[in-house]
Amino acid sequence: HYDVSADFVGASNLGRYAEVRIAGRRVGQVLDVAPHARLARVRLQLNKDVRPLRSGTTARIRLKGLLGAKFVELTPSARGTVLQDGATLPATQTSSSVELFDVFAALDKRRRTHLRDLLLGLGTGFTGRGQQLNETLGELPPALRDLNSLAGAVNARGGAAERLMPSLDAAAGAFEPVRADLAAGWDPQARALAPFRDRRGKVQDALHVAPEALDAVRSGLHASDPLLIQTARFARASRALTVPAPAALRQTTGLLRASPGPLRTARTLLQRTSRAVPPTLQLTRRIDPLIRPLIRSLRGGLPVFAELDRRRCDLLGFVRNWRSMLAFGVPGSHPIGPVGGLRVTLVGGKGTAQQIVGGLPAAGTSDVGHYPAYCGLGQVTPLGGAK
Repeated sequence: HYDVSADFVGASNLGRYAEVRIAGRRVGQVLDVAPHARLARVRLQLNKDVRPLRSGTTARIRLKGLLGAKFVELTPSARGTVLQDGATLPATQTSSSVELFDVFAALDKRRRTHLRDLLLGLGTGFTGRGQQLNETLGELPPALRDLNSLAGAVNARGGAAERLMPSLDAAAGAFEPVRADLAAGWDPQARALAPFRDRRGKVQDALHVAPEALDAVRSGLHASDPLLIQTARFARASRALTVPAPAALRQTTGLLRASPGPLRTARTLLQRTSRAVPPTLQLTRRIDPLIRPLIRSLRGGLPVFAELDRRRCDLLGFVRNWRSMLAFGVPGSHPIGPVGGLRVTLVGGKGTAQQIVGGLPAAGTSDVGHYPAYCGLGQVTPLGGAK
């Protein structure tokens, strides 16, 4: 065998031939428990296949159950030197589990009574709920980690633990009358959370990718800021439209109420107009062949009108003289009157008028039939008085 000893601060109720285990496998037994320098030295007889253990190995006295026998659990280590036969593990590398009887012994009579009531209450509450208890035990490790964090936070504040227990007792007393209702009331929540528990892996995967998704959503929301700004501006601009909208709607309502009469009149007009449309179309169809020749005719007259425009001052002088002759004639017994004056103006020209009418400036016969340059007589005041 491979003999190793271990010093423990306390090894009560650890008997001879108790099991020695490594990772749950039985690897030896306890040969002897003896006092040694205010410690308990436990001699272990191990199987040869365990050799060699190193000096970093730890030992712990544990219970098989709350009320079961004790055994020694070894945790080998890869650090340290090799332990030879007869070597001893120091007390700094050993520990012992707290027994339930040690807990009871530390309580006074009143608290032992409270503990008894607590155990009786737990027994009553757990009766017939084995399946639920098993499910609770399956979820216990995360709960214990959370409880450990909570206990650390409570212990970090002086006097918090002493105040916590009476507070919990008072809270438990307040829930006592409605504990059955509470137990039944949490059942719907448990059923609602059951799918998340059954699909815990998928939920964890979703939570794993959630940060990236949230970052993408955050980026998308940041990109939508200009849209929100424009939406706010649109809302403010819409307010200017919606403020006068009620008055405009009231006016529109009044207009719609007053519109039946004009609409009936318009209907009559449209009906009459519809009867006039066919004749109008027929007229336009007949006029359409004449439009192009009329346009060509007007275009052909443009040179004549342009020439008359260049001689407008002479024409105006002619008309003025003609009107004067027709109105006044020639005084005395001279043979000229309105008809003779028109004949002389149109046919004889300036030279003939000088031969017939006395008292005019004499001129040679070379002026007969001669037409000077445009507006050769100078600017003539038009008949209307404007120049």
